[in-house]
Amino acid sequence: VRNLIIASSMLVLGLGGAVLNLGSLMLSGTALSAIVGVVLNLILPHEEK
Repeated sequence: VRNLIIASSMLVLGLGGAVLNLGSLMLSGTALSAIVGVVLNLILPHEEK
């Protein structure tokens, strides 16, 4: 479920045309989806078997 959440979030942001403006820095498309993927990978808990 964790990987599905990460992949779907990245696809929605990358293909949906989301833009994040942080002052003079503007992230959109592939850059934004890659950063969101890395952050979600660090935040969401891993399954322990």
